[in-house]
Amino acid sequence: ALIVTEPTVSETYTFNFVACQDGDGNNYAVTVIGSQTWMAENIRTTSYTDGEDIPLVTSETGWNALGDNNTDKAYCFYNNNANGEADIHGALYTYAAATNGDNSGTGVQGVCPIGWHLPSNDEWTALADELGGEEVAGIKLKSACSGLWNTNAAEANNMSGFSALPGGHRSSSGSFAWMGMASFWWTATE
Repeated sequence: ALIVTEPTVSETYTFNFVACQDGDGNNYAVTVIGSQTWMAENIRTTSYTDGEDIPLVTSETGWNALGDNNTDKAYCFYNNNANGEADIHGALYTYAAATNGDNSGTGVQGVCPIGWHLPSNDEWTALADELGGEEVAGIKLKSACSGLWNTNAAEANNMSGFSALPGGHRSSSGSFAWMGMASFWWTATE
């Protein structure tokens, strides 16, 4: 949380710091929404917390050759980071990489920091419900940073602190799409 203040008397601020460090040592901001604590940044790790590297696949044909399964782990950065996308938007992962091959559906750490897990469909639903339902949750999740979203500014207020960014995706054919227009997140629920 960002607090901007000019105190005229002594004030006390209480913060709850939550450890959220990935396998590369990146630290992430978090936000509490209802009873859930969410990361407020896109993951950009290139390795799991046990030190295992996630395979980097940059070529379109290499990405296209990956199967839709629990074993073909890979990551990339949008447009192979040609324009510095990784710094803002994080990494793109296959399902196998996001889950680290764990398709159990609950408590899946995958690419997440120690003590964190990939959310299940039920957890995504609880998030949307907490924000007033699917019809309005997106507006409350989207970062309001001007210039990031190619949408009407009124469609993003980030009142949740989730700071969703329009990082796009990489299709199974290996092509990149939707940067600036859409966010995509994995669920542990296969």
